[in-house]
Amino acid sequence: GSRKGEIERNLPIQLRAATLLAQSYSDLNFGLSISHPGFTPIIEDIIKKEFRVFSNKLTLFPQSDNYDAMKSSQIAIATSGTIILELALHQTPTVVGYKLTKLNSFLARYVFRIILKFYSIANIVLGKEIFPELIHNNMTPENLYEKSEQLLFGKERKNCLENCTKLTKVL
Repeated sequence: GSRKGEIERNLPIQLRAATLLAQSYSDLNFGLSISHPGFTPIIEDIIKKEFRVFSNKLTLFPQSDNYDAMKSSQIAIATSGTIILELALHQTPTVVGYKLTKLNSFLARYVFRIILKFYSIANIVLGKEIFPELIHNNMTPENLYEKSEQLLFGKERKNCLENCTKLTKVL
């Protein structure tokens, strides 16, 4: 995420999913891209507090290495935003997640009545699911784990990569 609140809401859930993956697949390694160096202490604190299980398998990447990290990744778990389009263009299968604040969830659903078929830019551009989306209450460690596993080992991987290629051609 590119904002402190996003990191605090989303990163713990994403790291719990990564922990589940690390426990199931011991040969996996993990990278975490840091959007701004000022967030490094916050991210390191979250990792130290709760996620020592796989911290030796986790590499933190500065923003300057983001594209190299995307290119070398088998999959990504990412917070919904512009990063999703970048991941699609780099042909990196991605699980999109975004945990809203309770207030924003309430406003979106009941005040503004925002109900979209897709929330991430890659899916919106093609008008279909390229990347699975787990928004608000659907964003759980277990759901992220399941969707990640599918993009790593299931038929969903091939479909995702084909759709990333289509998106690249459209753009």
